[in-house]
Amino acid sequence: MILVFTRKVSHALNYVLEEIFSKYFHVEFEITNDQEYYQSAKNNIKIKYISLNDREIDGLWIPNSEFLNTNFTELNDINLFTKIEWIPMKKVEVIDSTFIKMLKLLNLQNNNFTFHEQYSLRPVYFCIKSEMGFDVFAHIFLLLSNMEEIILSKDSAHLDQFGRIQSHKLSFVKTQMHLLPMVEIAIDRLKEFLKLETSNNRGFQIIPTADIDQCFRFKGKPIYKIIGGALKNPKSLVRRIYSLFSETDSFTPSETVQTILSQNPNSKIFWLCNRKQSKLNKQAKRNNIEFQNEIQESTKYSEIGLHPSYQLSEEIQKYTEEKNWLEQISNQTIIHSRQHYIHLPLPKTYQILNKINIQQDWSMGFNDNIGYRTGTCIPYHWFDIYENKKTDLLINPFPIMDVSCKNYLKINSLQANELGILFKQNIQYYKGNFCFIFHNESVSETDGWEGWKNTITSWASHI
Repeated sequence: MILVFTRKVSHALNYVLEEIFSKYFHVEFEITNDQEYYQSAKNNIKIKYISLNDREIDGLWIPNSEFLNTNFTELNDINLFTKIEWIPMKKVEVIDSTFIKMLKLLNLQNNNFTFHEQYSLRPVYFCIKSEMGFDVFAHIFLLLSNMEEIILSKDSAHLDQFGRIQSHKLSFVKTQMHLLPMVEIAIDRLKEFLKLETSNNRGFQIIPTADIDQCFRFKGKPIYKIIGGALKNPKSLVRRIYSLFSETDSFTPSETVQTILSQNPNSKIFWLCNRKQSKLNKQAKRNNIEFQNEIQESTKYSEIGLHPSYQLSEEIQKYTEEKNWLEQISNQTIIHSRQHYIHLPLPKTYQILNKINIQQDWSMGFNDNIGYRTGTCIPYHWFDIYENKKTDLLINPFPIMDVSCKNYLKINSLQANELGILFKQNIQYYKGNFCFIFHNESVSETDGWEGWKNTITSWASHI
């Protein structure tokens, strides 16, 4: 058992130690602020998590920045998040090489990163002169809690037209920190510092996940919408007329995403099932039998989840009603969810999901970028900084999405293919989950998505 001594025990510290020691290392730990008890204990590994290194206290010193004792509800200092420093850590060839290749592919530069024979430079928060080099517990908590994003989101200037955080506003994105799994890198550094021998039963996983925003491209739409769409896009006239007489449709999930999802036992499919159609919620009408059949069919090849309709009001009643309808149609208990448009106002969204008994969320990634939104490639439990407690909601992060690559980064399918390979390489090193998002549109080979089916198939394939 690992024994940790600190002057003040906080919920945030207990949370981050659970995430590290219980989940990553599979070892027991105990926290105490009783110095006499700590000194007399015979644990093999003892950690003194204090601000200054008191050499009269036994154990390995990890500097305590006191950040985890902060009243997070009153924290508004944005300057805190700009204090990122690059410090030497163990050299890992695959991490260095994938990082350099991502920068080159995205036409980015990083003057802080340079090659060294004996070590590599890694970005950290709370850099403190010590053998450890930084407050590793505060660093990890800051990333997993989305602290910077939550504070920035209070100012609408940092949000896009849909109320989503603009990734380029985040300080760790400005330093390209988002392209590295900084939580896993920090934990690897901690393991090395503690000289900890552990057995890790976790294995690398590829998890394809599909969002079904529009079950059908044309099928099921009234003729006036088909004609109206043709007037706006004359090139689609033939396909729209053909859809009136055809049994097939280019977006049909059983003809697009099924092949990819059915080949992976961990795959997920998320269904938008809004009651009323709108500009942002374009799903087929609920009473469409073919739509209902597609939902029922999908339960045979993938685990299904809720894709809540875009809500400006974020009313819990609408989430509940949509969840209940999907459960009724699918005859499944819905425990998975991903936000439509990756519209994820925090912490309110996760508070709602907790209340409606969603157990796992799959929204933690950027809509307008690639990379690790909370610095990790491994599922973790959400910590509500306003309630100051760990929740039961399990967060499954994703580093890449088809729409982000094509519509925001403006890269082609071959470049996106390469990015997927690079993510898989560094995630495999840390035995994490390569979870990615694609849509039935992106594998339809229509409407500008020509060539992307090969990319998505590649993402779903092992290295």
